Amino acid sequence: MKLEKNEDYQPSEGEASGLAGDKTGVCDVISFDVVADASTRIAGIKNGQYDVVEEVPLDNYEELTQESGVKMSVNQGGTLNLFLNTTEGVMANEDMRQAVLAALNCDDVLMASYGNEELYELNAGWCVPTDVQWGTDAGSEYYNQQDPEKAKELMEKAGYNNEPLVLVTTEDYAEMYNATLVVQEQLKQAGFNAEVETYDFSTFMEHRADPKQFSMYITSNSYNMLPIQLSVLDSGWAGLDAPEVAEGIEAIRHAESDEAAAEAWADLQTFLYEYGAATVLGHYTGVTAMNESIEGADYLRFNTYWGVSK
Repeated sequence: MKLEKNEDYQPSEGEASGLAGDKTGVCDVISFDVVADASTRIAGIKNGQYDVVEEVPLDNYEELTQESGVKMSVNQGGTLNLFLNTTEGVMANEDMRQAVLAALNCDDVLMASYGNEELYELNAGWCVPTDVQWGTDAGSEYYNQQDPEKAKELMEKAGYNNEPLVLVTTEDYAEMYNATLVVQEQLKQAGFNAEVETYDFSTFMEHRADPKQFSMYITSNSYNMLPIQLSVLDSGWAGLDAPEVAEGIEAIRHAESDEAAAEAWADLQTFLYEYGAATVLGHYTGVTAMNESIEGADYLRFNTYWGVSK
């Protein structure tokens, strides 16, 4: 795809900021090539064929940081999440869900998924941690507990009798698959009978949508502009259908001020943890490699190139 500079463009007033403001083109032409093979993209940024390479595999991150003439852009892109079955089977017991949360060591999960501490952040929030309105650590006492003994106590309270817990996953997304294997091992060490079922992505999505076919699963989800857009609040995503969710969404939508909306979201995020519906495992980053002469590229969930120059 080739974009040519529009000489008749009339810019908005004010500096470029997110989706707003001046988007005056600087380059005469910006060409986008779709290159599915990662090794070809990596070779292209090294030899100068490409000025910008998106979706850099995390395994290549350290290699490219040492490459002369190349600079790396690392930006938080979303969260890696564990969703628990709240409606069917043994996981419908809230104490069982809390037992799972107690057993998790998110440090180990994220390292297995992303391989470098520079490429993830431990944080309990479902939204961008630095977001002035929506960034909150509400409910963080349930996050990254690393407490298998507490998990065993909650399992006993729930009357757990070694029923299998089925973690469905797909190898089509390495970070999801690797995280699932680590969570399985952590659950086994706490005393759960945890089993992994691996499918191609489309089959995985079918299982994910049917609470009769999973106990839990992990997906990575990009950030949303508003918390009410989060998949965890959609009953069609993992089957969560608690009245507190609908009430929380309404409280956010009809809040009389930004502060009241933020408080309503913090209450809803706390409920998600208290109910054991799901947990954030951590925040991941998107990695882009650029020729060091590139300036003006920005990031807002995805790379943006208005104002970019070489």
